[in-house]
Amino acid sequence: MLRPQKESFVGYLLQGKVWKHPKSATRRSQLPRGLSKTWEQRLEERRAQQAVKALQKELKEEKEAKKQRAREALLKRRKAAEEKERLEKLAAMYSSKKLKRLQKKKGRHK
Repeated sequence: MLRPQKESFVGYLLQGKVWKHPKSATRRSQLPRGLSKTWEQRLEERRAQQAVKALQKELKEEKEAKKQRAREALLKRRKAAEEKERLEKLAAMYSSKKLKRLQKKKGRHK
């Protein structure tokens, strides 16, 4: 009895028992009608999905820019409030010193 060539053993053990079934590529002609689509239909769906994604990205960027503007405005207001408070403290300090100097002068020239 002659032994078959090695190629005939693909998917089988040497003894002839099934080991793994050989696989083939899925053919679109074997798919049901509901699942099979023409190339143009798939391209159209892909374009529609890309348009939706672009719109979503644009809306997301717009929302992020709005957040950034609000954040910058908040920081600007806080900085202005701090500066105003600092100037008020300086003005209060200088006015109190000036008042003290005036009181000293009054005390000297009675």
